[in-house]
Amino acid sequence: MSALYSFLSLLPPLLIGFLLVSVLWSKKQGISSDLPLKFALSIGFGFVTSSSLVFLWMMVVGRLTRGILVCELLLLAGLCLMLVRRQGASISGLADQPNNVAAPLRQRSYALRSAFCLASLSTIIQFCGLTQQYPHGQYDAFSIWNLRARFLYAGAQYWKEFAHATVDSHTDYPLLVPASVARSWELIGRETQLIPSAIALLFTFATIGVVTASISHFRGGRQGLLAGLVLLGTPFLISHGASQYADVPLAFFFAATMVLLFLHAESPSEMNFLVLAGMAAASSAWTKNEGILFLILLFFLHPLVTCRIKGKKQCATEILALLIGAVPVSVVIFIYKVCLVARNELIARQSIGSSVPKLLDASRYHLVIHWFLSLPFYFGRWSPLTAMPVLLVFYFLLLGVSVKKKEVSATSIAVLLPLFMSVGYFFVYILSPDDLAWHLGSSLDRLLLQLWPLAIFTYFMVVHTPEQV
Repeated sequence: MSALYSFLSLLPPLLIGFLLVSVLWSKKQGISSDLPLKFALSIGFGFVTSSSLVFLWMMVVGRLTRGILVCELLLLAGLCLMLVRRQGASISGLADQPNNVAAPLRQRSYALRSAFCLASLSTIIQFCGLTQQYPHGQYDAFSIWNLRARFLYAGAQYWKEFAHATVDSHTDYPLLVPASVARSWELIGRETQLIPSAIALLFTFATIGVVTASISHFRGGRQGLLAGLVLLGTPFLISHGASQYADVPLAFFFAATMVLLFLHAESPSEMNFLVLAGMAAASSAWTKNEGILFLILLFFLHPLVTCRIKGKKQCATEILALLIGAVPVSVVIFIYKVCLVARNELIARQSIGSSVPKLLDASRYHLVIHWFLSLPFYFGRWSPLTAMPVLLVFYFLLLGVSVKKKEVSATSIAVLLPLFMSVGYFFVYILSPDDLAWHLGSSLDRLLLQLWPLAIFTYFMVVHTPEQV
């Protein structure tokens, strides 16, 4: 019965996510269009909406109660009404629209489909095995994320105390994962490790799904399956997803943001895709602090690229749409950061007197550059004979590059964002107050994993498809 109750407790966020994505999808397409991509995106959007409601509910009521379910049901009813009205308004234009899913499916080869299914089954078995072996996740899961969830669930009116009672455990980290876990525990009536494990499973395979489905949508089924196989063939993605950290959910929102920017590039009149992209970028900041850098860089790079390629008027229109999507979640983050008054450990331990010598220390640059140049070839835990980056370089040289004219802006942002994120990470290490070698060894692989699905999506968007060759 515990498994059944856990499943039922997760249904409202998933339904909210699907309805929200469907309401904001292209008005020229029916609800059944692009279902695999919508399902993948709905997981992230559902949990960010639900966790935001949980936090606001606790701020108003003072503690977590089952009344949050009433809010979710009311939101579901409102989204259902909006979707019915939207479908009624656009039903006359659906008859002549092409099926965006059927075409890529017809192109898929039997061998690739079989390989993808076998790889998916293998990774699910691996994920379940790791979850059974480590039901509470790895160190950060039970010392930060699940511990935070226990404060929210069992702390009653003292739920905010995690900001002061948990010393040196990143007390300013946002609440998407902890609030999602605590919410289900409250609805079930007890703690169960099925919930954090299930949320980790959903985000891990939603990340793979959003890349696979989006590449299939843009570049055809074979290219999409190849992208999916690359992610399924990244052991660290699966094992780290099972560890119940927030890095894989963060990777999901990074990739989802770029997918939605490309969907807007495909249909420039559909501003709702930009609204969803803004929401996805803000959701990354509600997942982990690295998402704040991602959100800032998106709003820095997007106008620079768009103004140059599309002009100032179009740039202003697109920025407004991104802001509409980003503001609601950003307001939640602002309230959280202000009301909890939790410190950021890295910033709190810095000073001008300690930072300047580090910026001028050539040995620190040498060490960080060494790690940044060497780790990308094995951070995914590939064996030496199947180092994925080497295979991707060979595939790139063999097939060449192809960028559609209408996708130049989105492609430029997709290339620049990971580069600027890497520069940001680079200087975080240069200024780190911790032992530098330890800090690099304990976190750089996770930072690279956050960018990996986004990088794979961008890679398969610019590389020639097998059909083109």
